[in-house]
Amino acid sequence: MKTYKISEIAKIFDITVATLHFYDKEGLLPFVERDKNGNRIFKEKDLIYLYIINFFKKSEMPLKKIKEYLDLYIIGDSTLEHRNTIISEHRNTIEDKIQELTNILEAMDYKKWYYETAIKAGTTKIFDDYKEKDIPEEMRKIMEKLSHITCIREFIK
Repeated sequence: MKTYKISEIAKIFDITVATLHFYDKEGLLPFVERDKNGNRIFKEKDLIYLYIINFFKKSEMPLKKIKEYLDLYIIGDSTLEHRNTIISEHRNTIEDKIQELTNILEAMDYKKWYYETAIKAGTTKIFDDYKEKDIPEEMRKIMEKLSHITCIREFIK
């Protein structure tokens, strides 16, 4: 069975050795064995756990939740419902984040239109006489949709 040094694992997963040490300290790598000198030795079968960690880290799952999921994964089928709950809850968190980022992107689209219009006119004073009908429909919709979010409302003023 192929084995890997920690530096090889770091390269495969594009993370630092220090990050792997941290994961180990946090209990995310309980499966990793050590050689007679105390160096971590990763086996081919360990890679699945590292892929799981990497996947959840990319999705911004907190390390404690990743550890909980891994512990359940290691236990096996008796934890299927609990693992499904973790996935469902995290999926909801991601959906919320996507909506938040979509709102931010739309606010930036509005501000981009604002600046492009001001640049063409040579001044932001062009908006002093703007009526609602002068604002493109798409931009009006953005303003209406996001006006209840204080930081965005202030940004798009």
